[in-house]
Amino acid sequence: MRVADGPWHMAADETLLRLATYGQAYFRLYRWHPATVTLGYFQRVQDLHAHPQWGGYPYVRRPTGGGAILHADDVTYALALPPQVARSRQAADWHCFIHRVLADWLAAQGVPATVCSTSEKPHHFDCFGVPRSGDVVSGTNKIIGSAQRLYCGALLQHGSMHLPLASSALQALPGVLARALALPLAEQDWRPEMEAAIHDLAESKYSRPAWNERR
Repeated sequence: MRVADGPWHMAADETLLRLATYGQAYFRLYRWHPATVTLGYFQRVQDLHAHPQWGGYPYVRRPTGGGAILHADDVTYALALPPQVARSRQAADWHCFIHRVLADWLAAQGVPATVCSTSEKPHHFDCFGVPRSGDVVSGTNKIIGSAQRLYCGALLQHGSMHLPLASSALQALPGVLARALALPLAEQDWRPEMEAAIHDLAESKYSRPAWNERR
């Protein structure tokens, strides 16, 4: 499980989305160091400064929408689907489908998890501030929130998971998703050309005020 900073992780997820346009699906799990706030694509950086509890943390703007998240002790997932798979459902349907798979996987680990289906609460600056329809909840607590981006027909969905799980349970998740999606599963390391593309994108985009403070 890769541990890195915000610019690297967002560049890695965008790189997987771009690669998915060539016909292969990608999935990864990762953690953050240092602890980092991610802003949704449409959020204003001024609103982040209005939340003093997040002051002092580095921040990076995601390529996806949704609310802000403080990534500290969470595990984040990213799933990039190629166009021939992504087009089989609407993006909103993929959001709920993947969350149902995650909720069922958690229930099998003894974590009481369901997909919220009735909330009509307004959007909140903090992604985990209020559960909304489609989020994964345990009781009244939101434990998984995700966001999406479409690019040339490919779909990226990534999300933050607040999970009290052992590493062995997390290691089983790629296989769970592969079976649910009926896709082949093969573990691979980052290839040198992928690492180079991620590094370049992190430096040229996700580390720059022109991107992170664009709103």
